[in-house]
Amino acid sequence: MARPLKDGCNYFPSDVNIYSDFKIMDLLNEYGPMGYVVYDWILRRVYQEGYYLETDLNQLSSYFIRDIGSKWVRNKSIVEQVIHYCAELDLFDRDLLAQGVITSVGIQRRYLEITSRRKRKNRLEKYRILQDTFSSACIIEDNVNNNSENADNNLINDNSNTVNKRKENEIKDCVIQLPLNDGSYYPIIQKQIDEWNELYLSVDVLAELKKMRAWLDANKCRRKTKKGIMRFIVNWLSRAQDKPHQKQEESSKSEYPNL
Repeated sequence: MARPLKDGCNYFPSDVNIYSDFKIMDLLNEYGPMGYVVYDWILRRVYQEGYYLETDLNQLSSYFIRDIGSKWVRNKSIVEQVIHYCAELDLFDRDLLAQGVITSVGIQRRYLEITSRRKRKNRLEKYRILQDTFSSACIIEDNVNNNSENADNNLINDNSNTVNKRKENEIKDCVIQLPLNDGSYYPIIQKQIDEWNELYLSVDVLAELKKMRAWLDANKCRRKTKKGIMRFIVNWLSRAQDKPHQKQEESSKSEYPNL
């Protein structure tokens, strides 16, 4: 009986010039060393599973704090902010992250490089977003080399269908859309709202999203890009999280004006 095909990896390569990468530089400028630690830790979790990680961001943030130590990071919302910022920098795929899946073109390309020496080739099937010729050469098994051209066409068609289905699901599951600076709209699905409700317990997330839309409609020149909208949302919700405490203090003072 053949041994089961292993999906996960025991190691992954890292570029010695990674700190010269503009995306990593932006990540470090925004969140400092903690930002890179979060990114590096998540990469290891992904490669342990294979080339993608299906996860709940709230739970993943708890695991990160457990592994790194609560002495250094105490707030799970900060960890989630870093993850979303990585998606803004295209270190993770933004559309799949919205569905609770962490992967990227770079992750999938490195995964195929790592597993290329295995006797049985690993395939990119679920959540495949890598479209270049390198991926086609790696995912096709040796016994179908004679039909490689047809196999490539099928893979391209499958990928197109996957993208179309993903867009259809986004439209179907969309609860609210926020206008962007290029005239398009950023869809917010219920799963994202549920995650934010868990992180910002004192905030009515949907009500705040409606306020954001009204603000963006009224301030067209200050609308955000696709990469910047998630940071705008998280910052808005973080500020809203603090407002109830201020209102509570003001109401308590008004009840006892002589104290």
